Amino acid sequence: METCTSVWYSLTGFLDAIENKPRFVSLVYASTGVWAGCFLISAFTVMGKCFYEPCMEGHGIDMITKVHFGLSYEMFLYGWLFFFIAIYALFVMRVENAMTFSYWPFSTLIGATTVGVVLSFGQGCMYSALGDIMHNLKIHGDVEESQRESKVTGLQGAFDAMAVFCNFILVTYLFILTLVYRYTDEVTNPSVKDRSIPPGSTIVASSLPTGGNPYSSGNSYQTADESTTI
Repeated sequence: METCTSVWYSLTGFLDAIENKPRFVSLVYASTGVWAGCFLISAFTVMGKCFYEPCMEGHGIDMITKVHFGLSYEMFLYGWLFFFIAIYALFVMRVENAMTFSYWPFSTLIGATTVGVVLSFGQGCMYSALGDIMHNLKIHGDVEESQRESKVTGLQGAFDAMAVFCNFILVTYLFILTLVYRYTDEVTNPSVKDRSIPPGSTIVASSLPTGGNPYSSGNSYQTADESTTI
């Protein structure tokens, strides 16, 4: 127990000591893009493939014993979704002082990450189950159907790999949410005032950095009565 506590304090101390926190978060997001790419490569190797070779025939049974169109589409959709979240994160985190919930692209990114936690968990469970099915089919052995012998294909490895990559994405997303909890002022320091601009205020264009976050510290806005610095 003491060892686990010391490791935890060492890890949190390391995370807090990082100077360029947005870049570190960007690198962690980039790793999810790598896992998503590996997931897509594994998915392309099983799309449309049958559990037996040659494929079993019959109305209905042929769809049950293959990676049918619906399952292939789901692999393709979620794989690219995880990949695009990583790409979007890299664009969002390039903006100076982007890690504030008053900056709507960052809020959208955290929402997508939270949804990604649920999706990656569900996908990981599904492909793990498909890997178990292929393992049990191998134990059962080859089958004879339509006066021909059908052998079990080697899809188990691909399914297991997809489950592992989904679990990597899940763990990385949870780690990112932990970093956001530690690094974002609105979460860690309740005394920080809301940085959103009051209704009816006008942003002073000359005070905004090119391509920057208008809600970041040091920018100004004007109301009808006064000019206020955030």
